[in-house]
Amino acid sequence: MHASRIVLAALLPVVLSSCGGATKLDEVSPDILAVEQNGETLAVKAQQSLVSDALALTQLGNLVGEIAEGIQADLPGADKDAKQLMLQISYETVDRLGNEGSIDAGTITFPMTDLRAANTDNLIGTMWLGLASNVAVSAGSDPLINHCADADNFAIDHVFCSKVAAALE
Repeated sequence: MHASRIVLAALLPVVLSSCGGATKLDEVSPDILAVEQNGETLAVKAQQSLVSDALALTQLGNLVGEIAEGIQADLPGADKDAKQLMLQISYETVDRLGNEGSIDAGTITFPMTDLRAANTDNLIGTMWLGLASNVAVSAGSDPLINHCADADNFAIDHVFCSKVAAALE
């Protein structure tokens, strides 16, 4: 076997394990519905289960971390020319009759320079949301709003919560 193939074969499991075995950006999380490149914006549409308001932001932050790992691993779909990530979030819903649906929870924008440079070993949960450059709320944004309405949460996640508060004005 050629030396370069041996090195590639040895490194491939390391690269794939850092992204949970994903081979494309839209595979880093089962929550991701679509990934599109729109000029300088990498648009990711994701839908999450809403277990509770308390867990919603932790889940959301972990999703951002998974996307950042995919971007840092240069997975296909993570365009190197993109300047920002626009994460469009929706939550799964079930109406009073048991019918499934979804509700738009807003859009969070992140500078790609921050996602490429972030230390994925040290950022966890809601810490990822502090990298957001902009937050746009919508009808399903209650988990974001409720999290930030709590004084303790606001103190911990003040950078992100300040952006949520600004979006409500």
